[in-house]
Amino acid sequence: MVKYMISNTNLERAKDLEGKILTGIFQIEEYIASGSWGDVYKAYDRELEREVAVKVLNPKESYKLKERRWKIDVLAKKEGAIARSSSFIINSQYYFDEKAGIHFIVMPLYDKFLNHVLNSKGGRLSLEDTLKVVSDVISGIKDYHKIYGRAYLDLKPDNIAYDSELDRFLIADKGIVTVEVEDKNMSSPGSRFVKSPLQFFRLGKLEDDYFSIANLMYKLLTGKFLFEEELQGKDKENNEAFMKKFVEFKGIDLFGNPIIKFTKAYEKVIDQKLKHKRIPRAFKNFLRKAFLYEFTDMNTLLQEFEKSKVNYSLKEKVKHYMESFGKGVLSSAIFSGLIIGSWFLKKIHENYHKSIQEPSYQIAMINAQDTDIYFKVDSTDLRETSLDLKLGDHKYDL
Repeated sequence: MVKYMISNTNLERAKDLEGKILTGIFQIEEYIASGSWGDVYKAYDRELEREVAVKVLNPKESYKLKERRWKIDVLAKKEGAIARSSSFIINSQYYFDEKAGIHFIVMPLYDKFLNHVLNSKGGRLSLEDTLKVVSDVISGIKDYHKIYGRAYLDLKPDNIAYDSELDRFLIADKGIVTVEVEDKNMSSPGSRFVKSPLQFFRLGKLEDDYFSIANLMYKLLTGKFLFEEELQGKDKENNEAFMKKFVEFKGIDLFGNPIIKFTKAYEKVIDQKLKHKRIPRAFKNFLRKAFLYEFTDMNTLLQEFEKSKVNYSLKEKVKHYMESFGKGVLSSAIFSGLIIGSWFLKKIHENYHKSIQEPSYQIAMINAQDTDIYFKVDSTDLRETSLDLKLGDHKYDL
């Protein structure tokens, strides 16, 4: 079990609860940590005879539940709620102990969360580890949208658990995101660092999670969220004042919600931040599209993510072959292929009208060990001309 620093206030509260049995089932054993909605404890389920995590909501948030009529979903039966998840979401269930007057949430107990992994790695992850986390998180958010039909809105390392048995990162802590809000003047829930500029001025939407996925990836690679430095130490009013320059209000829709769009200034900031040396070139387009809300759904986001991984793999493959055969050999092969290809194009152009009906053909221009350069020409349409690079058994369009 990972231990945390405990403040005097939390320590007193923890001592008051230790040993107590909530709803006659969950016996509180020890304090683990505190979050924005309350304190998390290790507890023992006396019915199912297993350890669980219990998140006790603090009085302020319990008051919000009542006064703002926020509802916490009960979407899983108890057995499913505290069992290991078969999807990429940690199942949880809400309870209320009337005698103690305590609202709490029960979920499986995990010893490690992504923030612990980050801390052990110096605050940043390698690209390989980052892609593993992001891939699992995409699956988790996709599951979440399908099951709950609404946005998650609070995607951060503290809310992503690691299941060592499954070697899987799971979306956790639905304390803040399983709410239905009636006050349309409220901003989107969620931590300020994980929110896009749009979320400071309207309620959350599904596409906000696309931004959050990119923001998490940016955090894992660079060590900070997209606007973490700018928002550090600011209060709510100053946060909104800072974000306001990135959005413009276009009116009100049929449902009375504000129509908000990004400004050119926001696009420039995104392009500048994506120049960070730890952001691989192959993933910049994916991150930019997510930050600018260009994905229409999770499927298009996933397709672009997988495409970026393939592009990165190609670059690594070329790098590997250059290291294996020597930069001079491969570079000379490619350069020679381009020169011969240019000459070949000229000849094709000179005889274009004479060979209008000739079939397409392919010529192997250069062979450097098992590195081949192919020049493809469609004599009926020069637009179909292309240069291919073959590395071993793999062939790529250049």
